[in-house]
Amino acid sequence: KALDAILSPVLSFGIQDTKLALAATTTGVKLYAVGSPKLPDVLEGDFLEVIADVAGSFRVSASAELQFVGSAVLELRVGTDPDTSESNFAIVNTAGTLGMSIYIQFEHVFGGIPTQTLGVNIPLKICVERCSEVYANRYFLFLIGDLSLVVSPTAQLVRGSLKMDGWWNN
Repeated sequence: KALDAILSPVLSFGIQDTKLALAATTTGVKLYAVGSPKLPDVLEGDFLEVIADVAGSFRVSASAELQFVGSAVLELRVGTDPDTSESNFAIVNTAGTLGMSIYIQFEHVFGGIPTQTLGVNIPLKICVERCSEVYANRYFLFLIGDLSLVVSPTAQLVRGSLKMDGWWNN
């Protein structure tokens, strides 16, 4: 019974509202899952109560990809829900139903050197013209920023990218 009392809260953690997807192409197979954290019903202590309040606004995704040419990638992401409002500035959808996210990725090319990547991804939607007009008439600029640290037994790299999606009309 003592062990039950200790393990019961830990075993109550999980993922709820889960969506699964399986994609097969001529080059490989990918399994993708996304959901919301499920915490135990009873969390005691100030810190755990704050975690329980915040956890409802996060989503978790996991994916596994196997390429037939000889590589495998596992990825875990924790992110916010994308902002679907009609505001002039928003964190929008990326990585298959997540907004801003942090991630860890493990990649192995068979016969090669495995790598681990830890990063943050921030997709933004910014109104650049006609921002006070009706939403359908506004012009938006979509920026996707990614900053990551790639570690392998032979090298450590810091990678960054900023991509723009959309038209810049002068």
